[in-house]
Amino acid sequence: MSWLESLLPMQDSAKKSPISLLPIENERDMKNFHVDDLARQIWGGPVNRQYPIYLVFHEGRCVGFFQALQQTVIYPAIHPEQMSPREFVEVVKSLTTEMKRHVGNPLFLLCDKAAQIGEKGMRMVRLKKAKETAYVYSEEE
Repeated sequence: MSWLESLLPMQDSAKKSPISLLPIENERDMKNFHVDDLARQIWGGPVNRQYPIYLVFHEGRCVGFFQALQQTVIYPAIHPEQMSPREFVEVVKSLTTEMKRHVGNPLFLLCDKAAQIGEKGMRMVRLKKAKETAYVYSEEE
């Protein structure tokens, strides 16, 4: 495969689609495809340098991008009624601190019960609400 062919977008061969993807793995490709310019148009700033970044083409025209990041997700299940409020805060704070040390930048998914401790409680356990909203894949339309 030639260098030029390696830059052509990937397509789903099983089904014809107007969508194709082009993986970006380095700074040179970021500059060649003006990814930061596209990011500024979409969200007002440059892209974090976390690869791979995939350019999204629709009918041959670049319409966006996404980053496919390996992200550790922590889904704690610590029962607040099995200990005092002070102990609960200590346990959850220790958990968040240890997970930060072990994996760098974990994402915590919290059930409704855990979220009931409110913003002040979240600050006490060193968590803050992320600006992003998470969605899960669904076959439903």
